[in-house]
Amino acid sequence: MLKVGGLFYCYYMGHKKDATYDSAIFCRTSHDLKQWSEAMMVSAGGIADTQCDWYGGDAECPFVVHKDGLFYLFRNQLYGRSSLNTQYASPNPLNFGVGHDDFRIGTLPVAAPEIILHEGRYYIAALMPSLKGIRIAKLKWTSAP
Repeated sequence: MLKVGGLFYCYYMGHKKDATYDSAIFCRTSHDLKQWSEAMMVSAGGIADTQCDWYGGDAECPFVVHKDGLFYLFRNQLYGRSSLNTQYASPNPLNFGVGHDDFRIGTLPVAAPEIILHEGRYYIAALMPSLKGIRIAKLKWTSAP
């Protein structure tokens, strides 16, 4: 859940066997947390879709951060010792790319990350490679070379 101005964004993973994509990330919005918009597909396909060989796993645990005018999506593909998470940056919180990687900015060897802003500093919390706990570290934002 992300709040920007007076609007709440709720991101989640979903899938349909008869759809173009095995899984996708969807979003619903609300002004009051009672009435919600229809589901909007905000991310699906691209390279992340090919990095997971189990049904629906390429769009797990979506997490979105709003920072400096951009929205950053963390989209999980793999867990355990081979953890893999792909990140996207978009000016539009409802479009991180469906069927393309135009907004893809990188990958991290972590699973199910959540980003925490505490006292002006960002942290990343993610599953440990053993899947038996959570690790937390300071997060340093960098720009692409």
